[in-house]
Amino acid sequence: MQLLPLSGYLPKGGLPAVKFSPTPSQKEAIFSIDEDLAVTAGAGSGKTRVLAERYLNVLEQGYSFEEIAAVTFTKKAAQEMKERLSQTRPDLAGSLERAQISTIHSLCRRIIREHPREAGIDPRFKVGEEWETEALLQEVIEAEMQNRELIEGLGRPKEAAELILNLYQQIRTRGGFSFRGRETEHLVEQQDALQLAEAVDEFLALNPRTPLQKDVMEAWSHEWPLLQTSLFSGNPHLQLEALGILEDYLKKISGGLAQKTVLIKKGIEIIKEQIAERRGAEITRWCREVLEHVDRAYRRKKDSAGILDFNDLEHLAYVLLQDPQVGADYNFRHLLVDEFQDTNPL
Repeated sequence: MQLLPLSGYLPKGGLPAVKFSPTPSQKEAIFSIDEDLAVTAGAGSGKTRVLAERYLNVLEQGYSFEEIAAVTFTKKAAQEMKERLSQTRPDLAGSLERAQISTIHSLCRRIIREHPREAGIDPRFKVGEEWETEALLQEVIEAEMQNRELIEGLGRPKEAAELILNLYQQIRTRGGFSFRGRETEHLVEQQDALQLAEAVDEFLALNPRTPLQKDVMEAWSHEWPLLQTSLFSGNPHLQLEALGILEDYLKKISGGLAQKTVLIKKGIEIIKEQIAERRGAEITRWCREVLEHVDRAYRRKKDSAGILDFNDLEHLAYVLLQDPQVGADYNFRHLLVDEFQDTNPL
């Protein structure tokens, strides 16, 4: 077990008696209560037991149940912690009912239940089961896909729907509630197209050294005006087609003359990268627009059903706690979090 940091406050007169024999590091985690403390340890090393003993020590230092919040990853873990506290201190069994020992979502739900007016929701709301809210979200996404033209590059409607579902869940799970982003235009720069055209013109003005090269360059010269039109069209499909034809001509140039095509090859790569960036920006813009539509429709569905999902609980509780009057109702002096690595930024 590793502790960060290892310094802390120890009660005067030595360590209070505990019901198990903690290691030196565990003792530090249990009795150092005057600063933030992070404990890292492997599975089965007694972290939850240490958390329970730390809770008891905080009580013994004069803090009340109302000043301590213990957050566990599962409801089962919360119940086990209460049972462990009750077994260790039977005299506290009756008081544990008012102790804030629960999952983060249960804590968030409590805050919202106690302040529905400030949250702007119906106090009769219920928390949807995970399968229920996911089915609702999938229904919304499928409807959106049916009413929207797919953008090229996202595959079939089913694949696009899976992408939107994953993106939406990832953004919400990480505490995000905005799907907007800074828009950036990725267009083929006219200067780069001009430089490519100049490089081609200079090359076609050279004297071919073999009959085969002569035939290739004559065919190229004949087709070049049309290729230039496509290159400056602003249409990525025509531009890519023109660049592909240029590359085909380049493959037919060999020997010393091939060394004169370096600028053409470089120009082609630059423009292909610009087209790829523009396509990526278009896909990103499309996804953002779809995500915004999905989010609005999903919220309407939830409002109609009178339910909140787990992400709603986190977001609403966070917003409520920014209100000083609401925050004053939760005077937690000590926050104990089990499995902290599984929390999100929010």
